[in-house]
Amino acid sequence: MGNSDRQTALHFMQKTFDYSDNGFLAEIGEVEDTEAAPPRFKLYQQTSHYSLEQILPFAIGDARSSFLEFRHSQQQHSANNQLNLQSLSALLYYTYGFSRHDMGTKVYWPFHRFVPSARCLFPAELYLWLPQTAHIPAGIYHYDPLHHRLAQIRQGEYRSVLSQMVDAELAESKAILLVSSLFWRNAFYYRNFSYRLCSQEAGLLIGNALLVAGALGLQGHVHYQFLDRPAHHLLGFDANEESLMAVLPLYCWPKTGEQSIQPLTDEITESDLLESMEPVTSVHQSMNSLDQRSCRALLELERNSLLANTAEFARERTREVFVCSQGEQRLMPPPISTTPLELTEALHRRNSGDVNFTPLALPLSQSSFWEILRYALSPYSNDLKLPEPFLQLYIAVNNVDGLDKGIYRLCNHCHMLHVSKLEDVSLKLQKAYTQIGVNCASASLVCYIVVDYLTASEMLGNRSYRIVHMESGIIAQRLCVMSAAYNLAARCSDGYHMPGCKALLGLTSPATFPLFQVIIGHEQAGTSGGARYRMSTLL
Repeated sequence: MGNSDRQTALHFMQKTFDYSDNGFLAEIGEVEDTEAAPPRFKLYQQTSHYSLEQILPFAIGDARSSFLEFRHSQQQHSANNQLNLQSLSALLYYTYGFSRHDMGTKVYWPFHRFVPSARCLFPAELYLWLPQTAHIPAGIYHYDPLHHRLAQIRQGEYRSVLSQMVDAELAESKAILLVSSLFWRNAFYYRNFSYRLCSQEAGLLIGNALLVAGALGLQGHVHYQFLDRPAHHLLGFDANEESLMAVLPLYCWPKTGEQSIQPLTDEITESDLLESMEPVTSVHQSMNSLDQRSCRALLELERNSLLANTAEFARERTREVFVCSQGEQRLMPPPISTTPLELTEALHRRNSGDVNFTPLALPLSQSSFWEILRYALSPYSNDLKLPEPFLQLYIAVNNVDGLDKGIYRLCNHCHMLHVSKLEDVSLKLQKAYTQIGVNCASASLVCYIVVDYLTASEMLGNRSYRIVHMESGIIAQRLCVMSAAYNLAARCSDGYHMPGCKALLGLTSPATFPLFQVIIGHEQAGTSGGARYRMSTLL
């Protein structure tokens, strides 16, 4: 078994969308004892801690600064894109800090960050490598959002180790973010289904990091492929407890050429790096061990997604997944809006609605509709050399001024909106939704992030499962933040019935299906949350 044997992930994908008693969703209903839940925070002890700036800026830049088409349209250039203590503090806080504390009757999930999370469990963790600065020694650190500080894991210059780990020259990087998933923090409730949720949330965090870095004048490059066991050894992870999901070196914008992401000359194996690193001495508090019996399939997929040799890395897509169909009716987008949209304001407004999400049935202006959608599939720099995400975006329109109700597809080739079918689909949307408490029919629009999974699997092996779900998270976070910029709530959800959604969207291929759903509408606050008060936690 190994990453190249694709059957493990293919079987896992089938079980993900199996709605019978044999599927992963059935395991969730068996969960009764939630006392095994691990702590919400990972806290390092017996190590050095470095405080970050406690007074953070209320403005860092436009919410669209990381999108190439926006920067080109505005002729935007960054004058201050060096990473100092002030910008580092803003980067980490707005990427994964605490944004809000909800108070009031029937507030089930009071603590929120700048990214959505199923039940606000936040299984993702954020680490980083920093070079020597005036305030912080060079080394590997964990970001502690509870205290807004850094906990040192290793001191020293590890840029070369990280370069070998991702098989790319990182000499120009200003810092390197490392996004992980602590499985049990989510899996104690969702069991094997958690691998999907953890991958999606890692993608949401990656997407947010790219947005914040862009506003600060930095450009992120996403490495989905790296030597896993050396990475886990470097960070001091316990086996089967936590896994690194992505590596994000940050560069000054614009990155100077593509030489920084070219493969290194020599082939590197995991044993080469493992022999060069001492064990980690930093200690963190007990997180409660993952129940390996209830998460057997999750661990099997994780083990068979690991990469042990840089020769195993996929380098580029071999063929197109989706091709622009010029025979379909297409709608041309309006010019890009020049109205400023401050990213910090959008992040603080971002929310998923009440537990019972019933959007007000109000029309959305067509200008807002286009600005929310147009950047969803914007190209981003990554180690797969993909010109755009693996995925496509389908939109069910319920209530948008000047736009007929129906199903549309945003094309990342011609950048137009392809018309799939025109009809009132509100009732079909609701019938295809499997959970109570969310009214898709009253939302302004519902977005479906769609994948051709077999094509991804052929290129990436078992690792394709987590990579495509991470990409779906990147797109979802873009939709969430841009929705918030226009005062709309956006609910990320996996609560849909696959056959019904495929029929609704007209997806006929067995290998093509929606990975993630984002329901966007005008929030009707308090319909189920009681007298809720949102208290910002901006430091």
